[in-house]
Amino acid sequence: MCHLKKIREWADCVIGQIKKEASLKEDEFIFLAGVKYRKYLLPHISNYQIPLKELKIGEQLQYFKKRCPNE
Repeated sequence: MCHLKKIREWADCVIGQIKKEASLKEDEFIFLAGVKYRKYLLPHISNYQIPLKELKIGEQLQYFKKRCPNE
């Protein structure tokens, strides 16, 4: 249970930081975070896209690893 509390606290902090830079109602956001984290952010944001939402977090990481090779 403590882990969920920390994620919620993190989300509250992130929302506070976003509010300083953007509009939660008017701007559009693209989420690349896993569902465990984004589910606490989405209720605060009106316009968003989740392009990889059908992929599990490990699959998302593989997606980026294939497309963003290390130099």
